[in-house]
Amino acid sequence: MKIFNSLQKINKDKIKIYAFLFLFLLVFYTNNPDPLFASPLLPQQMDHAKMRKVLRILGPATSSTPLSTPYPLGGWEGFELGFSKHYLPWSYLTEVDQSVGDQKDLDYPLFSIGKGLFYNIDLFLSIIPIFKSESMNYFSTQLRYQIWVSQNKVFYLSGIVNAGTSTINNQLNMQNSGVDLLGTVTLDRVSIFVGIGRLLSTGRFIGGSNGITESQATETESLTLAHQLVGIEWPIGSFFVAAEADRYAIPYYSIKIGYRR
Repeated sequence: MKIFNSLQKINKDKIKIYAFLFLFLLVFYTNNPDPLFASPLLPQQMDHAKMRKVLRILGPATSSTPLSTPYPLGGWEGFELGFSKHYLPWSYLTEVDQSVGDQKDLDYPLFSIGKGLFYNIDLFLSIIPIFKSESMNYFSTQLRYQIWVSQNKVFYLSGIVNAGTSTINNQLNMQNSGVDLLGTVTLDRVSIFVGIGRLLSTGRFIGGSNGITESQATETESLTLAHQLVGIEWPIGSFFVAAEADRYAIPYYSIKIGYRR
């Protein structure tokens, strides 16, 4: 009887995961069948001032985001799957080079998986789905730790350390690392989280005949930015929908659908 009940539970979990994957394909793929980032144009002949402006815009746009209520997954058995879309403010690059002004703001999808390590420590990995990426690569990791929780489990305080790398057109490589402190209020139907932190972004601008630097040499720029964020999550059984607004030099937006067990 115990074996039968265990098999039933496994089948129910599989059905939930398949339903989640179908929902992702429906929302994130069929409504945008064109390949991601088919032909983006980065500013050309950039000096150090222009490179710093580009990094200030695109660095935070490719940094890690929490995008879910930051309370623990519940130890080793807990895990989370998610698909999200992230805003890439390409039109802001007209401040650097007017020739890229005809390009619209873009967005890119991410697949993420979270795994509980201990009762209050979780690890998350995020990548761009291979079938949606042509000119952009992305990978990030996030380690989340619950610092404090109220006795009624309504208020949470969590810390996040993140690191990641992204490449655009094989011309710009960005490495981001940051720390955030998040506070969460969990209500009956929604959870609201706010946070502050710092981001270190380093950009490697490729030179040479197909490069984007004025000197024709490969150049590196780094900057540190303050980070503020606010997000909301709506649970729907084992699934959830989350939205988040991040503020660095300019605002960024992202949405996510996920499955948590």
